[in-house]
Amino acid sequence: MVSIIVPCYNGEKFIKRCFGSILNQSYKQIEVILVNDGSTDKSEEIIFEYKNKFLEQGMKFNYIYKDNGGLGSAINEGLKHVNGEYLTLLDIDDYIMPDSIKLKVEFLDSNRDYNVVRTNGYYVTEKNLDKKDNLFVVNETEKNNIYIFDDLINAKTNNWAGSYMVRTDKLFDFYKDRNIYESRYGQNLQILLPLVYKSKSGFIDKPLMKYIRQENSLSSSTSTNSFEKQIENMLGYKQIRKYMIDLIVDESEKNTYLRLIDINYARYIMDLSYANRDKQRIYENYNILKNLGCVNLEDKILYYGAKNKLIQFVLRIYRKLFVRR
Repeated sequence: MVSIIVPCYNGEKFIKRCFGSILNQSYKQIEVILVNDGSTDKSEEIIFEYKNKFLEQGMKFNYIYKDNGGLGSAINEGLKHVNGEYLTLLDIDDYIMPDSIKLKVEFLDSNRDYNVVRTNGYYVTEKNLDKKDNLFVVNETEKNNIYIFDDLINAKTNNWAGSYMVRTDKLFDFYKDRNIYESRYGQNLQILLPLVYKSKSGFIDKPLMKYIRQENSLSSSTSTNSFEKQIENMLGYKQIRKYMIDLIVDESEKNTYLRLIDINYARYIMDLSYANRDKQRIYENYNILKNLGCVNLEDKILYYGAKNKLIQFVLRIYRKLFVRR
């Protein structure tokens, strides 16, 4: 059996599409765990309309209501009710293709030494749901990498809910109390990272879900969030990555990973700050890189773009003439 945890907060606009994609699965041994995180819209009413439809398909359906506590809290509640051999999360506003569960189950059944399997998928928007030219993964090296821990820490590969499936016995060996850290950020990272640390992860190169970008999404590059909100989100993901390193990684490796996270996020924030002309944050994060002893040419070009345009111009000419790309 496969357990699917679906957290829902005011998701009335998306329930029909999300539930329809589960009901349409070619694999039917599914346990749906819907956690209503204190919705104030008509979510509960719509959810109850679907209960019998799941039962008619031979699927189990578990409805849980709780007071609003955020996504991490909702997932923790769902984890307490998981009975399946395999587990996936699915956001209420996303969609999985008909063979999504079947192909992931077949992979894990056939590859007992893999704790995780992921799939390809499409990035779409509400206005372009059928668009098929924006895949999650196009790089062959990324597709073939079976040790993805570093890529997840470095934000070099996707971890969207609905795109992966994990072995629940391995997950609950790690989270014995079935609790993850209740943060607004990184729930999927918290599920995946313990299972891919020095362990294998598979990849099915078929688009088996649609990640539907919403305007207010934390992780959407097209988000209308203010610059300050984007900085807040970056720092939230930085914090959860550091938390997971402290929780998972061998003592001999911790400082290396923590330093790497500091470097990565200093550069992310510098890039964002440059685009938003925030000189102070550029200086602050350049100094972080300087203190870590890892300033490179690209860092200098950004820094002097805020500090001294003439020096930036000279550095760009140097890069063009002497640096191989």
